[in-house]
Amino acid sequence: MSGRNTGTLAAASALAALLLFAPSAAADDAELAFESCSILYEARHYEEAVSCYQRQLDDGAHNGILHANLANALQHEGRYGEAIYHYRQGQLFLPRNSELAGNLERARHAAGISERKIPLSAAAQALFFYDSLSPGELWWITALLNGLLWTLLTVRLFRSGEILNWSIAAVALAVVVFGATALMRHLELTTEPSAIVLSGTATARSGRDRTAAPMFTMPEGVEVRALARQDGWIEVELPEGMRGWVAAEVLGLIEYRASRSVHRPNKTHGTNPDATETTDEEPPSS
Repeated sequence: MSGRNTGTLAAASALAALLLFAPSAAADDAELAFESCSILYEARHYEEAVSCYQRQLDDGAHNGILHANLANALQHEGRYGEAIYHYRQGQLFLPRNSELAGNLERARHAAGISERKIPLSAAAQALFFYDSLSPGELWWITALLNGLLWTLLTVRLFRSGEILNWSIAAVALAVVVFGATALMRHLELTTEPSAIVLSGTATARSGRDRTAAPMFTMPEGVEVRALARQDGWIEVELPEGMRGWVAAEVLGLIEYRASRSVHRPNKTHGTNPDATETTDEEPPSS
């Protein structure tokens, strides 16, 4: 290891340790913590970067950029199942991010698997924006439309007209559509979320016991639907319809968690640390 890299690692590690044990100063500390992880990543200290990004997630800083950067570092480490899991987690926050989607496909290719489409729900098939908006965006749009609706209703107390009435009807319909979509998305992610095999080969069994008969196996990175959780086991379903019970510790559930951090990083790293960084929500395809 070169002297420069050693110095970079020492500086970033010292900064991360200081932030870990020092009293929190909200956004400033969160931003510095994220930058310390970025320094480790850009210096190609991927193992240390993984630990750094993971510590931020453990502290409640859930957002798409953080998941994407952690996934990039994991992919460099050859931990493809975990990388795929965090890319998919990132897509809940950044569903239209083409760079994230491209890195996800590269991780799947490196893991030797192809995307197996989980059957879409009726809502996803009927509503074109179902998966193109994040759960947070759906709730924000619903709230804004609801505010607009009450504003229009207040205006109607003082004046009336056909255009105003049609506007109220249209906005009310939009509130119902987006509100129902947000609720359905929430229920889907909490009751039957997707799950990723994090590492190795997962064996699905006929019951919640390691002595139960094996039903089928799933390689690292495969995505399945989680139907039920009980006693440290998860009942999963393959896109083909086969079901079985898998030990919970080998799966990562794709769940939307609102961030407790006040800092929102806006810098993602490509899988190539020498590549130009992109800071937009939806960067151009590479």
